[in-house]
Amino acid sequence: MVTLMEWYQVLLLIVVLLAFFYVATFVYVFGQIHEFRLRLRRRTNGLNLLLSQRRDVIMTIVTLLEKDKVSINEEDEACFAKISALGFVKPNEDTIRADVALIKEATSRLRAIYQSNEGALNQDSYRHHFELLDDLEKNYRSLIGLYNADAVAYNYWIRIPLFTFIAKAFQNRPRAMLN
Repeated sequence: MVTLMEWYQVLLLIVVLLAFFYVATFVYVFGQIHEFRLRLRRRTNGLNLLLSQRRDVIMTIVTLLEKDKVSINEEDEACFAKISALGFVKPNEDTIRADVALIKEATSRLRAIYQSNEGALNQDSYRHHFELLDDLEKNYRSLIGLYNADAVAYNYWIRIPLFTFIAKAFQNRPRAMLN
């Protein structure tokens, strides 16, 4: 004898299956959100480290210029003073943007000073430091590309329909791209 399920049993079975599917998807989505959040934190710390190294190289070049008694105007000195005061303590997207702008400005000022005094300066020591700055810039650009890819993926996962409100409740905010 075959017993048929009552209508409420069928409805209950459907609700249980939908709830199971939702919970399984929830665990997967929030696993992805957590993974990309950790990746973004690591990338931000890596960018912070690269910017710190670039600052150190810039300050080394400034020290070499002062040692060689190259005249540096007040605007350049003010820019280099801002560079030496950078903290690199707790990185986030806004501080990285501000630090990058300042470091790029200082690098272009250093190149201009070097080119205007190129004949009077020891070429090898400066060339080595400028090559190091170029290598750090290349590493920075590749790390920015990885950060932006992870930010796109993170933003995708926090905007999955039916999970957006939960992601916002756990304070997962969209991340902006870095240039």
